[in-house]
Amino acid sequence: ATVIGIILSSDKTQLVNFWSNSTTWPVYMSIANIHKDYWQKISNCAMVLLGYLPTAKLREIEHTTDCTIQLHDLFHHCMAQLLQELHTLGAEGIMMVCPNKQLCHLYPIMVSYVADHPEQCLVIGCRQNWCPQCLVNWKERD
Repeated sequence: ATVIGIILSSDKTQLVNFWSNSTTWPVYMSIANIHKDYWQKISNCAMVLLGYLPTAKLREIEHTTDCTIQLHDLFHHCMAQLLQELHTLGAEGIMMVCPNKQLCHLYPIMVSYVADHPEQCLVIGCRQNWCPQCLVNWKERD
C-alpha cells in the first residue's frame, strides 16, 4: 500500500468588470510528489480545480457575529462536501495501476492546505487577529 499526499489550495479572488464587483473562491488539488517549482506554474496544470466555494454575503443576518459564524459553518460544510470522496478513499484506499505497470493499493491523504492568513484562520477556526499556528494570545505577543 502507498500513501498519496494530497495538497489543497484556495484563495478568494476579486473579479472586477465594468458592471459589478464579485468574488470567486476556487479550491485546487495536487499531489505532494510534484516539485513546487513545477506546480506553481499555472501553465503546467499541476493543480486541478476541485470546485468553487460560495461567496455569500448573508445580508439578511443583522448581527455581525451571527453572520461570521454562519459563513464559517457554510465554509466547513462546503469543504466537507468537496472532500467527502477523498475522505472515503483515504480510509478504504483505491486500486490503481502505478508507473511500474503493477496494480497498487493507494491511500490519498490530505497533507497540506495552502492558504493566506485569513483562510488559515477560517480553516482552523481561530479569530482573524490570532496566529493560526501557535497558542500565544494576540495580547501576549511583542
